[in-house]
Parts: sequence; C-alpha cells; structure tokens
Amino acid sequence: MEITFVNVGYGDAILLRNNGHAALIDGGSSLEEEYATGANRIRLFDYLKKNNIGKLDFVILTHIHEDHVCGVTDILKAVEVDMVYVPYLPSIAGKETISLVSEKRRNIVLYTRALNAFKEILASSVEKRVIASGDFIEFQGAVLRVLEPSRASLAAYSAKVEQVFRENSDAVLDKLIELDERSNAYSLVIGIAYKDKGVLLAADNCPSNWRKETLLFAKNGNVLKLPHHGQEDSIDETLIEYLTGGLIVTCSSSDKRNNSANRSVYDRLSDSGKKFRFLFTDEVSYTPYFAVDAGFQAILLGLDDREISVRFDWSKTEQGDDV
Repeated sequence: MEITFVNVGYGDAILLRNNGHAALIDGGSSLEEEYATGANRIRLFDYLKKNNIGKLDFVILTHIHEDHVCGVTDILKAVEVDMVYVPYLPSIAGKETISLVSEKRRNIVLYTRALNAFKEILASSVEKRVIASGDFIEFQGAVLRVLEPSRASLAAYSAKVEQVFRENSDAVLDKLIELDERSNAYSLVIGIAYKDKGVLLAADNCPSNWRKETLLFAKNGNVLKLPHHGQEDSIDETLIEYLTGGLIVTCSSSDKRNNSANRSVYDRLSDSGKKFRFLFTDEVSYTPYFAVDAGFQAILLGLDDREISVRFDWSKTEQGDDV
C-alpha cells in the first residue's frame, strides 16, 4: 500500500493507492497564488492526471477550510468518484452561494470560499455519507478508522452551517467567524491500519481535543501526519508522552505561513529523546530537521509486512530510501 502526501503548498491532499485502486483524503487549495509561489507545488488535479488516476473509490473531506476542500471541486468534474465521506451533511446543496463583497479579513473570505465549495460538492451527483468517531472504511486490505470527533458534537456545527445559508446576508458574518474558528476542532482524525502498520492522519484537529483512544492509536502507530500544519498547537505534552518515535509528516508551505512547520514543535519532539524522522511536503532544506537534494512534488510512503519506505516524487525523476 502506498500513501502519498502531495505537495499542494499550505494544505492537505493525501492519496491512498493499493491493488490498482485509489482513494483521497482532502484536496488541497484551489488558489492560483498557492501554486504560483512554489516551484515544486502541484495541484491535486494535475497530480492525479500525471499519475493516470481517473477513478477514486472514495474521497474523504475532513472539514471546511479552503486548504482542504477547494481542490476537490475540480476532481469531481473530471474523475469518477464512487463515494464522498463528510463529517456532516447539512441541507445546503440547493442554496444560493454566499457573497461577502465588503469583507476584507482573509480568513473569513477563505472560509466562505470553502463553504461555497463544500456546498458545490454536496450538490454533485456523487453519493455522500456521514462518518464520525466509531466508523470504519475498508480499502484494499487497509482499515480506515474514524477516531475524532464524536457524531453528537458534529450536529451543532452542521446546524450552524445550515443557518448561515438560510440567512445569506451580511448579518451572518458573526456566524461565519464562529464556524471558521471552530472548524479545526470538528475535523476528522483518521487512523489507517494496514498489516501491522499504523498511520494517524490528524487533519487540523489538535491533540488537546483528542480522547484516549486516539492517543493510543498514536502510541502504537508508525506515522503521524501532524495536525494544523505543524503549528505550535499540533503537539502537547500528553501526545509527546504517548508517542514512541517514527515518521512525523508536516503538510505545509515552505514560507511557514501562520507559524506552521513551527521549529518549537520539532525541537520538543527531538528533546523527548525518542527517535523521530521529520518529513515536510514543501521543503528542500530545514536545518537540522530535513534536507533533500532538490524540490519534489510528493512524499510517498510504502507500507508492507517488513517496513515503511520513503520516496520523493520529482516531476522527472524519483529518488528514495528506506526507514
């Protein structure tokens, strides 16, 4: 089985492949400037095309934020998708697009863009299904286990999303601000079990929200995709105590936007005395944590009975090594 972390700059786009099948967790950004400012970044749509992937067994959307949702809209127009899994399914598919002409705050503009993209995805003809803590998805010998958040906690968020579309006017601004602030805490945390390997994909849901079951998955796993793009809140003392070592993947832009890929995170993990290997989707050199010979378009983890291998996907060549 192969897990690919695509270099979409600041955002998550994670491709699962095994036995000729493919599936996706989040789709990265659709902003032009995200790809214009990074020589090695690639839109998820282009990465799928480059790898001749025309069908996905499923797409999981972890939460509503531009850098996770918006890249999926183009995928649904061009790629056959059997199922879209979402953390909530508000009744907004037929509603008018939200427009905030006078709003200048970038985070609110981006959240509104993501909300409209989410509405567009829900309006597509692809079947949708809600998943939450306790649910499982099987994929070609792997089991994807939804660890966070609880189903009950998501109902209130979904209701507020519906309310925003019912009151589509400048009066909804306060609700948009609240939804944007709370979205990370309601994002899906997925644990992938394949053979005797474990991979924890935490979207933007930080460990202060996690229950013991999620911490135990992190303890027994081999790979942690850091939540919240490696910002300071992506780890805490409890998580560090549970972790036993392994691969730490950060999906973030090399300009370390929003204090992402935060040096304090890797220093604290290194100072724990446990053995970690750090991987960054948009870095060439991040001393003393990471260095490769050239920029790349994706990190590919190969999982089998013996090991987890690491490769870097360049546009023309590939290089790799094993861990």
